[in-house]
Amino acid sequence: MFSDKAIEAVTVTDNAGETPYLRDLCAQKIPAEIVDHQSLNVDVVTGATWGSEAILTAVAQCVEQAAGAEAVTALKGVRPAGVEAEDESYEGFDLCVVGGGGSGVIAAAAAMGRGLKVIVLEAADRFGGVSEIAGGGTLAIGTQIQQGAGQAGGKDAYAEAGTTVEEVYDRFVQEYLDSTHYQASRLLIKNFLTASGQAADFLTEKGMSFTANGVSGIRYSPQGTRFGVLMDSLMKEGAVALTGTRATKLLTDNNGVVNGVVATNATGGTTTVRAKAVILATGGMSNNTEMMEEYLGDYSEEYMNWGGSTANGDGVRMAWEIGAAKGRVGSQSHNEGLPLELHSLFDMDITTGNCLYANLAYEPMLRVNRDTGRRISDEGVIYTPHYHGNVSMMSRGAMVILDQATMDSLMENGSQTRPWRSKLYQEPMKEPDYTGLNLQEQVDKVVEAGYAFRAESLEELASQMGVDATVLKNEVDKYNRAVETKVDPEYDRDPASLVYPIEKGPFYALETRIRNLGTYGGLITDETLAVYGEDGRVIPGLYAAGFDALEWIGTSYFVDTTTLGWMTASGYMAGNSVVEYVK
Repeated sequence: MFSDKAIEAVTVTDNAGETPYLRDLCAQKIPAEIVDHQSLNVDVVTGATWGSEAILTAVAQCVEQAAGAEAVTALKGVRPAGVEAEDESYEGFDLCVVGGGGSGVIAAAAAMGRGLKVIVLEAADRFGGVSEIAGGGTLAIGTQIQQGAGQAGGKDAYAEAGTTVEEVYDRFVQEYLDSTHYQASRLLIKNFLTASGQAADFLTEKGMSFTANGVSGIRYSPQGTRFGVLMDSLMKEGAVALTGTRATKLLTDNNGVVNGVVATNATGGTTTVRAKAVILATGGMSNNTEMMEEYLGDYSEEYMNWGGSTANGDGVRMAWEIGAAKGRVGSQSHNEGLPLELHSLFDMDITTGNCLYANLAYEPMLRVNRDTGRRISDEGVIYTPHYHGNVSMMSRGAMVILDQATMDSLMENGSQTRPWRSKLYQEPMKEPDYTGLNLQEQVDKVVEAGYAFRAESLEELASQMGVDATVLKNEVDKYNRAVETKVDPEYDRDPASLVYPIEKGPFYALETRIRNLGTYGGLITDETLAVYGEDGRVIPGLYAAGFDALEWIGTSYFVDTTTLGWMTASGYMAGNSVVEYVK
């Protein structure tokens, strides 16, 4: 709404396609900032950049229609009046949690539940972090929900599966030891798996909602509805929780005991906290390109950061600065996804695997190295996303190759290879999905944007991809023979998945990239999640949780549900460990 001289009101009328938790934050903050400052140069909501920019873009379009392009330029040039920096201090706390994502909030709740006085510092404008919007299940063993005791009429998942909690527990201990090549602490793994069930039961008592997901997993409530009830509980119990407050330094006494934190607050002033112990739960360093390049030998700028916009390595860096030992650092390479730029180019959420085009990237078609044109793996491992991410990692992602006949078949019949990713793919794709476009229309748009290639010949396709035509044609020929004979001599792929040959143009090459769910490591902890110093002893008063404490994982994201499972269990473990330390 406009007057002759000002923007009087901004109303977001339709943002149903956005993640509920984030869209509400954007709809509340951005319009108010625009009106208050009469500016299109306001800060975005931390952790919700796309949603914020979508509102700013929409308002700019309205301004242009009402007053012309010059008015838009003028409003973008208005810098909001500065807020005077204010210093503040907080004394007398038992625990300061640095990072208000899932693991941090759970750690705070666990500690408060046992009588500690707690303060939480969060750099973003909201609590919950990526855990609030993450998909997938959560590793948990032996919860009351799974055993049927935590819900009316519930069934015992273990009895139905013909197993026991103890058998599942032992199996996972061994699986983690094998996956980490016995480099991980058995004590830490056992504590993790034990805490996975205990944490879920504790959170259920706090009012959080879960559903059983077999004998080794549970599922959180829908995205955006998870940690609000826990934060409400914390506030009622007297916790102090500060958003827009980014920790910069750990404080220690003369004996090296950690006893506080210094942070920069939302006004630009300094916040000083004094506490008997600190838990670092800042989410790793996946959003810090400089640290990623320095500490990850396989890092590539092509990686897509799914670890959160505040995962800047603050916790790891602060601990190192006071003498914490430097542990292994790595990327949790997950399955391939589509370039994040496509999200902002089109009004479709094609990075999350929900639309037809995004799911095409998960179909087990021929996949070749982006740089060489050589086939890179058994494409069937796409069904196990972390395996495919690891296989593709060194190639910076893959190009998915198919022809028009395959495209037409998908349009008319849906997929014949039963991909795990989406039921959408089992139906004819000539019908539009929620984007309003069918598969062919979506592919055409992505080709036009330059993130996929289409050519009448393989030679031309190779040229567009920048690879040797002879190499690409040879890979296609071998792949076609495997489809025809149902025998894959190179990668021994499941014959049932060898369905679609690549025979007649137009031919397509779809670009994919590696998803980085977040970093692991940097800090080394004992089985209680106390942080080790360079002298091999734990640093008194310092603990870590979440990605900051995932050094033990050893290689990458290797067991599905580990990320949310570790988030949940490690927060609970760290919170309880601090209770024992303080008392």
